[in-house]
Amino acid sequence: MVALKANGTVTVWRDNWYGQTDVPAGLNEVTAIATGNWHTVALKADGTVVARGHNE
Repeated sequence: MVALKANGTVTVWRDNWYGQTDVPAGLNEVTAIATGNWHTVALKADGTVVARGHNE
C-alpha cells in the first residue's frame, strides 16, 4: 500500500516482495503516485519519475 501525503512525501506499508515499497531517501515534492501488483511509480513536481519494484 502506498499513500501520497499532502506535504508531497510518500508513505508505504505492507508487503515488499519486489522492493515496491522501498522509498528512496529524500523522495519529496511528489505530485502523483501509481501502483501495481509489483511496482510503485512516483511523479515529482519537476517532471522526473521514480520507480521501484519488479523490473520485468
